[in-house]
Amino acid sequence: MKKKLTSINHSIPTYAYLIGQIHWLSEQRKEIKEPSIIRGINLSITILLCTYIESSLNELLISVITNCKKKSNDEPYIRLLNNLEERLSKATWTQYLDIGKTILPHPLIYYSDNDTWKGISILFKLRNQLVHGKNIKATIEFDNQILQLKYSGIYKIAYDYFKEKNILRPNELNSQNHKILSTRTTNHFVKIGQNFIDIIFIKINKEQEMDYLGEFMAFKDNIISDFGIDYKQTKLLQFDNDIPDGMPF
Repeated sequence: MKKKLTSINHSIPTYAYLIGQIHWLSEQRKEIKEPSIIRGINLSITILLCTYIESSLNELLISVITNCKKKSNDEPYIRLLNNLEERLSKATWTQYLDIGKTILPHPLIYYSDNDTWKGISILFKLRNQLVHGKNIKATIEFDNQILQLKYSGIYKIAYDYFKEKNILRPNELNSQNHKILSTRTTNHFVKIGQNFIDIIFIKINKEQEMDYLGEFMAFKDNIISDFGIDYKQTKLLQFDNDIPDGMPF
């Protein structure tokens, strides 16, 4: 006897709206001159970017779990997959990493590269401070008779990272203006955040022999277009599908 259909999935994936809002805020920021408003926009973009990354990982890992279920008749294994799916519904950044390690042949860092992974790790540490309303702690001190802005804790780690990657210009490094929520540093995080998600989607989609990549990218592109953004796909997606395996990418 045919089973009656009692309901259909009508869920709304959030990742596309999050990245759409990030691009929209970036466009609005171009017309604004007031530093405090720009800083507020950059704070919002930073938090939204982390939420976008988590939302995208959630979609990716659910797709991997669904794909594994289709290929298996092993009841204990399917119970494990169901348990992982339940854990995903409550997951945070570090839990996504743990679940990825369990369900994939390699940890998520394997599908990225060391530089990108370092930037993403710093981004999430910053997010953990900002999302809970913590102060961006800094002091202005005399250093060789020059006033210098000094950070501590995660903010010093982020500042040193920006210097290492030449994200800040020399005049910005020597100024007393805050760098943590500057437009240049925020744009850097948006760039590596988008590339991080795109590349692990491409690699894992290929490795797991899934066909979810096109749906993910098409939905994202459509929603960004709805925001009125002239969006160009990352150059990573214009590469041939034969992406080298392993690190570095």
